[in-house]
Amino acid sequence: MKPINTLMKNPDGQNLPTIVDPRLDTFSDEVKAAINFVFDSLKAIKPAWHVSMKTSDDVIGYKKQLGAAMSKHGINSLDRLNFGLDAARVDPDNFMPSVGRFASWCIEGMEKQAIKQKEFDHQMERREMIEQDTFAERQAIAKPELQSLRDIVKKNTGAK
Repeated sequence: MKPINTLMKNPDGQNLPTIVDPRLDTFSDEVKAAINFVFDSLKAIKPAWHVSMKTSDDVIGYKKQLGAAMSKHGINSLDRLNFGLDAARVDPDNFMPSVGRFASWCIEGMEKQAIKQKEFDHQMERREMIEQDTFAERQAIAKPELQSLRDIVKKNTGAK
């Protein structure tokens, strides 16, 4: 079977450029380890993974596209990958998710995390403001009391 890019022609009669990016083979060892970690985890989570990946070429292609999606969408930490794996665990489908679906799970998790972080930061700012207000109120209440104590001490000691 011929690759699709050799079968389809540009208007000028030339072959279309290859669809597979040759840079996909240049992943660092860390990225390859992350891709293998995700793939092995997905195999454990999705028992029917082998239905869509019958050959080693299928597996290699999936891993390459997974790496490309990770790179394109800024999925560059294990925390971000775990968002996708968490979503895969609750997904009732037994089959391997498409690369796009897995990437969207990671992105959704990152967005939810960003919202939670924003809410947390807002709550901390509010707490600081309340604590400052409370401190100012305590100071305002304490000043007259301190003045009263000073007056009592002055009366009893005869100090000015």
